[in-house]
Amino acid sequence: MKTFLLIWSASLVLCAASVGQNSQAQPSSAGQAGTQQTSAGAAPPADQGEAARREQRRRMAEELAALTKSIPADIDAANKGLLPKDMVEKLNRIEKLSKQLRKELAAH
Repeated sequence: MKTFLLIWSASLVLCAASVGQNSQAQPSSAGQAGTQQTSAGAAPPADQGEAARREQRRRMAEELAALTKSIPADIDAANKGLLPKDMVEKLNRIEKLSKQLRKELAAH
């Protein structure tokens, strides 16, 4: 069971890290596009909504990256017989964030 948890967590961390890296690259180019629009004039309300969604995706990606960075230490502790009480909650949050980001980016 510990082996399964370790393998599952490691694969989840790798997937989440790759999503976080891809998502972090996207908002910077999107932010540049937003800068060009505002310098040309006021952005229409639809563009403001898109900018808010981009910012929300960026925040989700940052949270996802921070959570995934904390998992290896938790796995090391679990291998030593100490299961951090918030580890399962972190893994569930990672799963939820990655699903939300995947859904957002697939619809985009």
